[in-house]
Amino acid sequence: MTIYSEGGRGRKKCPNCNNYIGVRNRKCCHCDHEFASPSPKKVASSSLSLKTSSSKKIIVYSSPGPKRKKCPDCERFLRCNATECICGHQFTPKVKKTIVTRQNDRFVAPCKSELEASQFAQSFGGHELIVTTPSGECSVRLNATDYETVSEWCDRVVAVGQQCNRIYAPSALRYFVRDFFPYGTREYTMCCENIEEWAIQFAPSSY
Repeated sequence: MTIYSEGGRGRKKCPNCNNYIGVRNRKCCHCDHEFASPSPKKVASSSLSLKTSSSKKIIVYSSPGPKRKKCPDCERFLRCNATECICGHQFTPKVKKTIVTRQNDRFVAPCKSELEASQFAQSFGGHELIVTTPSGECSVRLNATDYETVSEWCDRVVAVGQQCNRIYAPSALRYFVRDFFPYGTREYTMCCENIEEWAIQFAPSSY
């Protein structure tokens, strides 16, 4: 044990013999005085952990803050992801926008293209999976940009999709055009314009 002649950093004074020893020593080497164990430091905290009848641990805060929400019944502040308050109030979970994946095709609802797809699919009964953004290459080849060729191609693509219980919306057909003509080119634009004209026959509203 190290003995010091005077006080300093990392040292403490024995209240019994007034000698200095290391601050971590629990017993004085001069007079055998025993120091009381230090009490744990008080940590400033504005939270309280409680358990409900369902044995769920719930953190309750005394004030608002980031990632906290207020219970509408007891006005306590809880974590933003809490599903239950200690007063028994049940929070209704928010419904997230979901992506339904089926056979590598994606359908996200609703936005402008999906509303277009919904109107389009109604003319086919509306029971099949609506595909707005397809994956993979188109199985039907598009060789030209004139209206007759494009409209015939659209009919064939939609027919192939129906065999797999899905409806390719106009946005999916426009997406497939990229397999044959680079995006942004004159040929691509002409094909998309012809797809728009072809789709009018299935819905009175303009796409």
